[in-house]
Amino acid sequence: MPTQAFISTDQKMSSAPATGAAASVQLPSSETEGTASITSNPDGAEIFVDSVGHGHAPSLLKLKPGKHQVQIVLQGYKDWLMDVEVKADSIVNVTAKLEK
Repeated sequence: MPTQAFISTDQKMSSAPATGAAASVQLPSSETEGTASITSNPDGAEIFVDSVGHGHAPSLLKLKPGKHQVQIVLQGYKDWLMDVEVKADSIVNVTAKLEK
């Protein structure tokens, strides 16, 4: 039966091949991402980032650095759009005040 191992993405993983030589692999770290804190008024609106659904507000999203288009959608309200700049290791606050 195969064995599965899970490790955090910011840890090193080492293995020792049968020859006795050690190999080390540095896995990507989440430090290269930024965080978008997204809220809506009223709560519960759907969140889309670059046209991909990300659940409902309020939410904390890990995103790659750069410009992203955030769309907030709630039935009975006008869609809300904003371009946001996400920076590595930073938090950007996005608050959508939805209008009927």
